[in-house]
This record gives sequence, C-alpha cells and structure tokens, in this order.
Amino acid sequence: MKKIISVLMFALVILLTACGETKTQSFSFNKSNPIPITISVSDDFTKINISNGNVNSTINKDDLTDYLENNTLTLDASFFKDLENGTYKLEVIASKKITLTIVVSGESHNFEVIDGENTFSQSLGKYYVIFSDFAGKDGIKLSNDAEKFDIYLNSFPEGCVSKLFVVKYSNKEANKIESLVGINNYEDLIKENSLVSPTLVVIENGVITSYYTDYTDISSFLNIEQRKISQTNILHNIDNPKAIKIETNFVPKKYSVTDSSNKAKTFTIPEEYKEDSVGYYAGEMIFPMYRFNNWEVGNYKLKIFNDDDSIEVNLFIRSTFNYIYAEDLFNQKEERYYVFFLRDGCSGCNYVKPTLLSYSQNYSSYNSDLNYPLYAIHRSQNPSSTIYVNPNNNSENFVGVDDIKDLRVGYFPRVVLVENGVITAVYKNEGNAIMDHFSNIMK
Repeated sequence: MKKIISVLMFALVILLTACGETKTQSFSFNKSNPIPITISVSDDFTKINISNGNVNSTINKDDLTDYLENNTLTLDASFFKDLENGTYKLEVIASKKITLTIVVSGESHNFEVIDGENTFSQSLGKYYVIFSDFAGKDGIKLSNDAEKFDIYLNSFPEGCVSKLFVVKYSNKEANKIESLVGINNYEDLIKENSLVSPTLVVIENGVITSYYTDYTDISSFLNIEQRKISQTNILHNIDNPKAIKIETNFVPKKYSVTDSSNKAKTFTIPEEYKEDSVGYYAGEMIFPMYRFNNWEVGNYKLKIFNDDDSIEVNLFIRSTFNYIYAEDLFNQKEERYYVFFLRDGCSGCNYVKPTLLSYSQNYSSYNSDLNYPLYAIHRSQNPSSTIYVNPNNNSENFVGVDDIKDLRVGYFPRVVLVENGVITAVYKNEGNAIMDHFSNIMK
C-alpha cells in the first residue's frame, strides 16, 4: 500500500448524519500542524479514494486494518504527507458514501538533522540520536515511528522534555563490538567500523547510556519511552480531551494542582471509585477527560499523595481554539470576528469542532469576504455567567445584542458574528448552518 503522509495531531471526528446521502465536508490539512481524520464508517465500506486532477489513489479495506477499529477509520498524517499542496477529494466508498474536500498546505515535518561530529555536543542533559538514512520499507516505517515520537516531544514547551536528533548515516556491515555504552565522543563511536545503521543512542550528560540497533527494537523503545514520558509530563488539550491515568504504587488520598505563580489548590480523592469521576482504581490515579477543561491554559504541577507517599508530574494545559471569557465577547481588537459557544459532552459541538478548528488555524488563507478570526467561549470556563438560560424557556437572544448582559444562550453549539461591537448573525446547528457557512468559506 502506498501511503501518503506522517505526523501526529489532535483527532478530527466526522460523524454521519444522513442515511443514503453523500455528505461533503471541507477541511484544511496543514502539514506543519497536521490533525488526524477519524471517520465513522459502516460495515460495508470497501475502500477509500484520494484524488484530484493529478492524483488518483485507491486503498482497499484490507490494507486499512491497522487504521480501523470498531467502525472508526483513523487516517493519520501518513496518508497526506507526500501530496502536493492543493485541493483533493477523499471518498469512503460504501452504501453511504462519505466525501471530504481536503485542502493540503504547509510543509511536512522535518527532523532536526545534525552532523555526526555534533552527536555529543548538544546542550541538553538527555537526548536521543538516530543514525539512519531511513531507506527501504523498514526505514520508512522507522521514519514514521520516529516522526510521531518527535512530534510528541515537540508538543511540550521548550526544555521540558528531551529532544530527538537525526544523523543521516548508512552502514549495514558494521563490526560487532561488546557495547556502545560509556562512549562520549564521535571518534570512538565510529572507530573500527563499529556503528551500524540504524542505531538509536540515548545520551545523558554527554555519555551514551543505552542504545538500540534493530528497526523493531528502536520502534519498540520509542513507544516505551513515550509511555514513560507521559507518566511524568501530562499534555491536556481542552479541544481534544482524554482521560488522564497515572500509575502509582500507593493508594492516594489527595491531589493538588499548583500554577506557575505557585498558587495551589488541594482536593480530596473519594475512597470509592466511580466511573467518569476522579478516583483511584487498579493501581492508577484517574482523572476524567473533562476534569481540567475549566482551567486556564498554562503549566502546572500535579501532585498525588497520601500521608506517607507522593508523586509529582508536570501538567500542561493547552488549546487550539483562541478561548476568551464571556465578559470579553465585545472586547476583541478586530472589527469583525466569529465566536463559537460550546460545552462539554455536546455531540453537536463535537460534530462541528473539526471544521471550526481547521478554519481557525487557516482562516487568513481563504479567498472569501467572510474569513474573519474565530474565538471560542467554553461553558466550563464561564460556569456562573448570566448568558446561559434554560433552553425550554425559548429565550435565546443574539442578533442586535451589543452588551453581554443582554445575551442569552440556551443551546449548543452556537456561532455568532460580531461586527463593530454588535452581533449581526447567529449560526445554529439546526439545518447544518454552521457546517455549511464555514465549509463554503473554506472551498
């Protein structure tokens, strides 16, 4: 199977809403900031097809088993990496055909390549170096696995985790030596033809502390190392939240969260674990997916402890949307902009979110008179705001509002257009208005 793109990103979820119809949605795929596409498919889907005037690539279902689970097809960046920038049609062939318009732009991920002589001169306490030319089928797979690991490392703030470097190197017939551990200079590393490709070395304080010399062993190490990093460095994305699970060898009683100004909040852990709530179960401290969605974007210390034991991890809260507070709805610097109202557990919000994320990241590139910036207001970050009303009262109020005290939001999702300090339009989920409006801009 010839694949077309490789990099890791927040998941796009595409939900089918009509029976027997072909639904078309538009997305921007930025190679510099790729987002995987996750499609709900029927049992009878047979293949996917990616095409434009110059490309027509078909991939059969049998070749997609690694990407298919429980009627969910996840297409990672490897399906688009080698495409020229432009507009493509992606079709999922089934009784209910899905058609996506994908606008490919940006540049593909690049490793930080260094010369072999600089292997031991990086100013980091710990880092990884892969010696390989990534040639052949196994080399391509290793390159994909290494890219995913590299993108994961780069998702953290600078200096918080280790880095990965690549030395372009090819030597399949190296002499075997007892060990590379303890070597601290490039001359000793390559003397007597002792360095085979591929090799991954782990360097700590200028000395090789471990190494791996087989494609499978290197890929396995990258997976294990990412797992280890994830236990001490938690990346929580408000727009794509996942449950956080931290292994502990003790039963915790409390946890605390400390922000960058050293202000801490402490919480008691319930003795009995309940699903979808904070608690300790089967050796893991579990935080449900929305636990930190009402926290501001920033860097935190998360401590889990009892009277005798404790562990502390870094917690990085991030978002892709540009979130604002409700009271700042009319205070943005632009004359015209959109504001997306969403809440946790909202299927309609999850349906439109991938398109709005794609639009938000690339709005300035679209050839449209309506490509204004997009902000977002999350209900969990504004729980006590007076703008939220009981939807049964049918008392929503948008168009013509120029003061936050007059705004009324009863249903989600909603997108409003603010022009010169006044709401001039509202787009609702009913009738697919949100998707239609932004998909038309993105064409």
